[in-house]
Amino acid sequence: MRYTEYIEECAASLAAEKRAPSDSILIYYVRMMRHAEEICETFGYNDLDQSHQMNDDKILVCVNAFAAMLNHWKMSLPLSISCERFTSLPSFSLAFNDAQS
Repeated sequence: MRYTEYIEECAASLAAEKRAPSDSILIYYVRMMRHAEEICETFGYNDLDQSHQMNDDKILVCVNAFAAMLNHWKMSLPLSISCERFTSLPSFSLAFNDAQS
């Protein structure tokens, strides 16, 4: 399911009502999904024609911007949420660390 503002609004509504324990963390998964989609679109991972190309400088700028964005997202997590719950987060972090080396 692709990210939409409506999905984020629904997740925020669930988080506010807190009817189930998972409701309060759902919004963070939705935001992570939004970031993943932005990364895929920026680097053309879904471009089957392989027509999307970027030079090295633009790639580095994008990687640094996404690393900052994901770090900001990670810092926004409440202390009650362990990063271990977010299985995709370590792979994002590793990819950015490798690219910056």
